[in-house]
Amino acid sequence: MSTEPLIAKALILDRTAAKMNRTEAAYSAYLLSLLHGGFIRSFDFEPEKFRLGPDCFYTPDFRIVEVDMSISFMDTKGTTKKNGKEKPYYRDKSIIKMKLAAELHPMYRWGMAWKTKGGWDSKIF
Repeated sequence: MSTEPLIAKALILDRTAAKMNRTEAAYSAYLLSLLHGGFIRSFDFEPEKFRLGPDCFYTPDFRIVEVDMSISFMDTKGTTKKNGKEKPYYRDKSIIKMKLAAELHPMYRWGMAWKTKGGWDSKIF
């Protein structure tokens, strides 16, 4: 039995992981646990780039294929504390792009996720 496909797959995963920041890597680990638990079918890191207008593009962090075969795109965000609660840290530009992508591609679910002390929280647009 050849090990070439396994080696090639490992190399692809290593290259993808090298591009992720710490928050993205942590969310990827979380998605992997959901995958192994049977809660999602698959996920990919930055698999697609969406054109929102002339010279305006949006690349969501993750594409998630849900159990019912619907597709979600999620962006990971850092956190900041506000009034003792962890809130996502983001720039208005990223939210505008995400909302515009949701309007242009309503067949997908769009959202953002951020790490909390208890795990992950999210907001769907």
